[in-house]
Amino acid sequence: MKDRLIDKVELVGANLKKQVEGVASKKPGQITAVRGLGTSLFIDTPKEGDQAFKLQQHLLKEGVLTKLNGSRGIALKPALILEQRHLDQLTAALSRY
Repeated sequence: MKDRLIDKVELVGANLKKQVEGVASKKPGQITAVRGLGTSLFIDTPKEGDQAFKLQQHLLKEGVLTKLNGSRGIALKPALILEQRHLDQLTAALSRY
């Protein structure tokens, strides 16, 4: 069971990063980098202004819980039961930002 959970986290994490990077590539002025491993990702925003806070608030309104990661980005730390439908919800919310 433990091995299946680890395999699932690796697969879903790879899909998560790929999907978030896809959205980020279309928003170069709003998202400067996507980094992390597995399902633990960080989305960096420009240094100037309060972009990280605005992004976090937007995602919260869309039903996506994140945590501010300093003043430059947000952290995604989803539960290990994350599924493709959750990834789709996140990328759709990012696309609307």
